[in-house]
Amino acid sequence: MNKLHLIFIVVLVLGMIPLLAQNRKVENTPLPNGPQRATISVTDMTGGVTAHDLVQALVGGGVTISNIVYTGANVASGMFTGGSAAGIGIDEGIILSTGAATLALGPNQSNSTSYDNGLPGDADLNTLVTGDITYDATVLEFDFIPDTENLQFTFVMGSDEYEEYLNYHDVFAFFLNGTNIALIPGTNTPISIGTINPNVNSSYYISNVPLPGTYDIECDGFTVPISLNATVIPGEVNHIKLAVADYRDGVWDTWIFMQAETFISGYNVYVDSEPQGARIFKDGVDTALNTPATISQVTGSTSVYHVEMPGYTWIPTAHTVANIQSNQSIFFESAPPTTPVELSSFTANTNTQGFVAVRWVSESETDMLGYKVLRSDSDQLSEAMIITPLLIGATNTSSQAVYQHEDHDVEINHTYHYWLEVVNMTGSQFFGPVNVTITGQIIPEIPVLNKLGNAYPNPFKSNTSFQVDVKAGDSGTVSIYNSKGRLIRVFNVREGNQEIHWDGLDQHGNRSPSGIYLYKLSTPSINETRKMLIVK
Repeated sequence: MNKLHLIFIVVLVLGMIPLLAQNRKVENTPLPNGPQRATISVTDMTGGVTAHDLVQALVGGGVTISNIVYTGANVASGMFTGGSAAGIGIDEGIILSTGAATLALGPNQSNSTSYDNGLPGDADLNTLVTGDITYDATVLEFDFIPDTENLQFTFVMGSDEYEEYLNYHDVFAFFLNGTNIALIPGTNTPISIGTINPNVNSSYYISNVPLPGTYDIECDGFTVPISLNATVIPGEVNHIKLAVADYRDGVWDTWIFMQAETFISGYNVYVDSEPQGARIFKDGVDTALNTPATISQVTGSTSVYHVEMPGYTWIPTAHTVANIQSNQSIFFESAPPTTPVELSSFTANTNTQGFVAVRWVSESETDMLGYKVLRSDSDQLSEAMIITPLLIGATNTSSQAVYQHEDHDVEINHTYHYWLEVVNMTGSQFFGPVNVTITGQIIPEIPVLNKLGNAYPNPFKSNTSFQVDVKAGDSGTVSIYNSKGRLIRVFNVREGNQEIHWDGLDQHGNRSPSGIYLYKLSTPSINETRKMLIVK
């Protein structure tokens, strides 16, 4: 086959992908029957919810609403609660979907959840998919008169078209006075499955595959909560059209989750912190936004803001923005750390069995979570790995407490360096290193069964470890795969007890992205697989 023929075939196949996708066929997914089966609870418009209810739930103040119009199937829209527990970052609000709102209920049971309502698409959405048409449109639109020029609301987009149809997907838009404002923050790029996914703008994306997913929601993937800020005409009638539709066919559902009471016109409060990335709470309610972010507050109202981030306390603990009449800025600074523990001793010595006994003595403990022991062949903490799979609990008393951990995974004629990590309510601090050299003869215990241990920590950001037991006479491999089944790293294992440390890098030295990974022990007598999760 010559090169020209090969190019022609490739172009032909690529050109057929949209045609093949256009012929996707799937039966309607049965709607939930009876009590809700998940952490998230949904009531659609067949259960008594009206279009007026949807708008009233969405609006938070600073706007006067009129001329509410809903177009779409009654099963396609509704109200939800329990979203935070389900993992989408928004606790309650309204749903607009291309199929059925109640099919958003978790767990993730299918890669092709669909409900074809047999309805037409939307003319405005058709303009976003040039040359094609939409189906099963769900549209909620209304007029509003805003108090100020600022408008804000928060939403999450989720879909079962993730992650198979990144180039062929449903479409949605928020048309403000005829212009789509559903754009990736700071850009002119419309938000869609094609513009936020594992491959592009992945910081806005959360994967929920493979099945049954990490989160208790049906979506195969969804965005982080995104807050849209727009400029409107104060004191005059403006129009908002919230619309979502299937593309080219009526299957593979998409859901738009809009946070309750966030459709606000007021003055902007810019919230920042050092370090950034702290979760923002307004009047005790999670805004689903992290610092730095802009939040609208209704004119003349008073709100109290605080931020939260694991391991940090803040100065001040809260900011009150009273009787707001103009845009405001507030800033939170992390408080200096306190000393949670007073250590009088930290040692490492070999015992009569040839193992290393790591021992430490605390004279007092305050707000402690516990301890971890780390070990390295060098004196660099950055190269050390955790050798205590579980956090060693603290006593949190003013009395003396003695702790010990025995390290069995050591070799003769070898020097080891140990650190003690003190984990408290606001972070961690490290003591060490202390050094020990192993001499003499060590007879290792050989396992009688092959076994793959749980990864710890899990989830993790950069590295994790897990125990592997291989019985006498056996050897094998531990293979790590990403969520698409692609092999990214292999470790060889031999008979005995050993701990595998994965630094999150693939076989080419590239950092692995966030998501679910499988690690598999393969020997002549066993194949065992477990999951671990990288978070950023």
